Amino acid sequence: MLKIAKLLLLSFVIVTGTVFLCYAVEDSGCVNCHRGQDGELRLPVTLWEGSVHKQAGVSCHDCHGGNSKIMDDTDKSMFDVAGFLGTPDKKKVPELCAKCHSDIGRMRRYNLRTDQFELYKSSVHGKKLYGEGDVNVAVCSSCHGAHDIKKVNDPNSHIYHTNVPDTCGKCHADKKLMDKYGIPSNQLSLFKEGYHGQILYGKIQGKNPSLVPNCATCHGIHGATPPGVKETADVCGNCHSTILSYFKEGPHYEALQKSGGPKCYDCHDNHRNRMLTAEVFQGSEAGHCGECHADRDTIDIAKEIHELILDTKDNLDRAEKAMKGIENSGRNMQDMEDLFNQAKTFYTELGPLTHALSPKRINEINVKVTTNTDKIQKLTADFNKNLEQRKKNLVYFLIIIFAILLMLYLKYREVSLELESKK
Repeated sequence: MLKIAKLLLLSFVIVTGTVFLCYAVEDSGCVNCHRGQDGELRLPVTLWEGSVHKQAGVSCHDCHGGNSKIMDDTDKSMFDVAGFLGTPDKKKVPELCAKCHSDIGRMRRYNLRTDQFELYKSSVHGKKLYGEGDVNVAVCSSCHGAHDIKKVNDPNSHIYHTNVPDTCGKCHADKKLMDKYGIPSNQLSLFKEGYHGQILYGKIQGKNPSLVPNCATCHGIHGATPPGVKETADVCGNCHSTILSYFKEGPHYEALQKSGGPKCYDCHDNHRNRMLTAEVFQGSEAGHCGECHADRDTIDIAKEIHELILDTKDNLDRAEKAMKGIENSGRNMQDMEDLFNQAKTFYTELGPLTHALSPKRINEINVKVTTNTDKIQKLTADFNKNLEQRKKNLVYFLIIIFAILLMLYLKYREVSLELESKK
């Protein structure tokens, strides 16, 4: 009974506290006044009412200053009060947000990091703002919004995973703004054309948009900075860990450490990243081996890898075609399906393994796949041979049956004629 009483008391305290918190936030001169306005003067309250700040009890005066308890005199509540900010100076926005978001005690209840302001100061944006006084850069409100700040997992949030590229694009797709810094303004459009972008925007069926990177995944969030030359492989490797391990075994990684290249995006591109095919090992187009390599030894290695990949895929395709040819025959296909699925698993290793640039290891995969596909080809050939023999046997059997029936009929006719002649 004592435990139940304690639980009831705790529930009462929580509910009562929530009610009073909401009442305190609502009982604000700022809210009451702006709620009665039209257009742009009402909009801040409308947006705030759907924000995470309202849910947390953060009201207008926490950011803008002033005395929100004075309901009927704007001079006293705003202009005569020390500390009233109105619209904060853009340069002061990060520090304003940091008053709460760098407070360990306050952020603990929401499980939010408190180093975001320090990270921001280390970013390209922060260095421009505090080092050069450049107010064209992004500050907290540029990405999170001002009054309509929502949780990161809210699909309507500016920083929801699939919304991040468009949020970054508000500045980075602005040609006039980007031209000042010599930065291309087509990065968002390129990203939407790339493999990652197509998945993120739901253009590729069967792929989960929440699992592919957005701008912040590669560049960082509050500490946003372009990856350094030697960092690129490790940044990509945060998601593509198997590929990174193979890459580090190959000659390209050694060259990267010595000369700064090649990097992942030299072959795959950066914002418009490509899902490469075996053809990358042929030709001299951008991103193909021949773009950088002209020596015969390297070209021969690329050619060997290209041929091994195509041969492996061809064996897999022929095995699949053979299976499809008998799938409606009534034969139990489980043994072949097991072999084929295992062969497909081996084949999927080829993509990552090509980053080691080792024909020997690729040939090992080819042998594994071919071993399985040869077994499938033999099983289907044996079945077809057996089926063909059974068809022939059926024809022979039908001929024999027909002959017996014919003989019986002739005998019947003979007996019938004899009986008629006796009559």
